Amino acid sequence: MGSNQSPGHSHCWRPRLHPLPAKGWINDPCAVGYNPMTKTYHLGFQWNPDDCQWGSICWGSACSTDLLHWKFMAQPTLRPCASDSPQGVFTGCMVPYDRDGKQNGVITAFYTAVYHLPIHWTRQYVRGSERLHMAVSQDSGQSWKALEKSNPVLEGPPGSLEVTGWRDPFVAPWLHASQRIDCSDTCLWGIVSGGIRNVTPTVFLYRVNLPHLHEWEYIGPLMELGLNFTSSRWSHDFGTNWEVVNFITLSEESGASSYDFLILSAEGRIPRPGSTRSPSRDERAQMFLCGDLDKTEDGALRMKFKYGGVLDYGAFYAGNSFWDPVTNAHILWGWVQEDDLPLEIRRCQGWAGALSFPRVIRLVTLDSVESALVSSIPSITSIGHKADERDPTLYTIQYLAALPDPRIESLRQDKVKSPLNTRLEEDNTPILLHSGTAWNLEASFGIDLSVKNVGLRIVHPKEQTKVYFTPKTETLHVDRSHSTSIPGLCLANEAAPHTLFRRRSKDDENDVFELEPLTLSMFFDGSILEIFANDRTAITTRVYLSDNSLSEIQPWIEYEPGKNGSATDCKLLSFQLWKLDSRS
Repeated sequence: MGSNQSPGHSHCWRPRLHPLPAKGWINDPCAVGYNPMTKTYHLGFQWNPDDCQWGSICWGSACSTDLLHWKFMAQPTLRPCASDSPQGVFTGCMVPYDRDGKQNGVITAFYTAVYHLPIHWTRQYVRGSERLHMAVSQDSGQSWKALEKSNPVLEGPPGSLEVTGWRDPFVAPWLHASQRIDCSDTCLWGIVSGGIRNVTPTVFLYRVNLPHLHEWEYIGPLMELGLNFTSSRWSHDFGTNWEVVNFITLSEESGASSYDFLILSAEGRIPRPGSTRSPSRDERAQMFLCGDLDKTEDGALRMKFKYGGVLDYGAFYAGNSFWDPVTNAHILWGWVQEDDLPLEIRRCQGWAGALSFPRVIRLVTLDSVESALVSSIPSITSIGHKADERDPTLYTIQYLAALPDPRIESLRQDKVKSPLNTRLEEDNTPILLHSGTAWNLEASFGIDLSVKNVGLRIVHPKEQTKVYFTPKTETLHVDRSHSTSIPGLCLANEAAPHTLFRRRSKDDENDVFELEPLTLSMFFDGSILEIFANDRTAITTRVYLSDNSLSEIQPWIEYEPGKNGSATDCKLLSFQLWKLDSRS
């Protein structure tokens, strides 16, 4: 997927399995999707092939038949030009139709054509700086041709509004929106991300005329949360301006009900007190929310916030999704940022940024929930909750999960197991030595509140990274303070609120409640570490080792003072590790 050609330490930092072009800077994924006529996946991305910092943004493209092995186009596939997007080509989406709404193998992209820079939510917005354009591809995204006769589709935001941004179009069917506003089930809906100055971040909703895809009818702003809206530490801060927003509808596993979500990238967040994170990572985040759609008296649509929070607490940003008819699932890609490296190191290695592993977005429901570790269930505003139908003293909860696509499991090789039910001691010996620059780890721990911290150390000869959970504060940590011996890198720690739920045993007649185990799933590739706790809390981070040819994985635990755990509760329940390799 990518060759190791960078000089110095960075030769081992380049991911081999995550998608990225041969050189240059990349950021937001663009026009992600599947062409059913050619059975081909398309993955676009914002790209500066000539430098390792943002600037002169065009589109790069890659194609695949399996979502794992990608053919990258050597040259940009959609470039700025004097008559069309003279200052850059920003993020967009694709639909599997030609410009006349026909499914014949041609695909159409909607994108932001940039006519004026700089653009930032803190600056006065220049009207006409961001315009909505169209392009088509007749070779599944290996090349794009701007539709000059149709462009611009829209010349800018609605004239009556003072905005903080207006970009990153997303177009798809949206059944619930069509039902609320009495629109044909076959119509498409478009949103453009941004905000209304001094009022709220939002998306601007349009009805798109299928089959005439260049005809967009403005409906209105979809949400009005207010500036820097937050409801608790579990939801964090929804910022001042939104980018790369997608709408999706997810059904319960039973199929009984379905719910509407926005996947959004929030900027203009308020820095947290005492934060040591890099400025760009603290000011923006990959988030989500669930909301109810309602028709207003003037015929517009509004979404009301139900619950929401951070989808990934680390370096993952600008998530862009599509519906995959092959697996009947929503697939999400994100930009894994490279902002922990100084520019001179990025230029030395010749590349900056990568795309995440593809993630499947789904809705998970847990019933018979009694409590969380410390927080009350109603106070956890990143989940939905209601009284359990069989016992009103319990809860049924639901949460959004965005987990690595199961097709990634085909990359696993050389499985290693540890003994099961190993009691956790404060001086556990390493389970194994593992060579290789890409691996996948799955572990689970049985714990109780006698535990102060529990997790894993990833140890190298001079360096170590700790991934651990603190039950009493309900916090998942990534300690990168000793993750590299190379000077000049940002080693800020990562953290996310996380808890475990206590549920009634399904086959127990005596109302015995069990605390779910802590599960950790990790994917490491070159310098990218993607972490998932209990399938609902994600942290993507970067680990820049001076030598990653040898890894020592060690279960790690600290007990509260004066306590040494319970022989039945504090155990390593399972541990599995695989090397990852794209050769098949």
